[in-house]
Amino acid sequence: DANFYAYVGGYVGNGYFVKDCVNEVDINYDQEGIGVGGIAGILTNGAEGCKNTANIIAPNSQYVGGIAGLIKINSNITYKALENTGKVTSTSYVGGLIGSLEHSVNAKANYSVSIQQSSNSGIITGTEYVGGLIGNVLVDNLNATYVSKLEGITLNNTGSVVGTNYVGGLIGCAHSDDISSVIKNSTNNSSVISNSYVGAIAGKLTNITIDSCKNDGSTVTVKEYFINSGDNVFEACIGGYVGYGYSV
Repeated sequence: DANFYAYVGGYVGNGYFVKDCVNEVDINYDQEGIGVGGIAGILTNGAEGCKNTANIIAPNSQYVGGIAGLIKINSNITYKALENTGKVTSTSYVGGLIGSLEHSVNAKANYSVSIQQSSNSGIITGTEYVGGLIGNVLVDNLNATYVSKLEGITLNNTGSVVGTNYVGGLIGCAHSDDISSVIKNSTNNSSVISNSYVGAIAGKLTNITIDSCKNDGSTVTVKEYFINSGDNVFEACIGGYVGYGYSV
């Protein structure tokens, strides 16, 4: 069934809030599905003080992360002191910490999300929307609702990040409708490899400023300069900080 949902986590498949949890057991999930994480498959609230040291391998799934695969935002949320050291491998929406942050379809307002003092050192591999910490921060395409404000403070990646499109050392792709959104005091110092929309900090950012960040010796590699997809041709968009950005 193409609509099968995985919801696989080291602690909880579909949960609310997690704190001070450590996963040391590899997760290998080869079925098709969404939501696979070292701590939680899906969360609807925050996470604090959690760590994953195991490998999260889900080659046929989407929304896969070292801490949580998918976060469905329905309130103002803070994520703090999260760490991944394991390898994370999947298809799209893949992150060392979080595969994707999305506005919940049941929520009636835009909300703010803050990710603080968190890091990844594991090897992160996927196709589209791949980040050392977060694969994607996504709009609700049906209702055109963005995450209102995104704040990333003191984030660090030392693990290589490999994908094809929208790939970043910290964040693959992120959208916000609040121009005060910021990624600040954060560093990437590992290799980032992609075809298009690729940067040491982020692959693509909309309405999000990069402030006082550092590309600390990382290598950004583009495998192809133009990507053909049917009748569409996409430019590479390569940057030492961001492939396609807003403000630095």
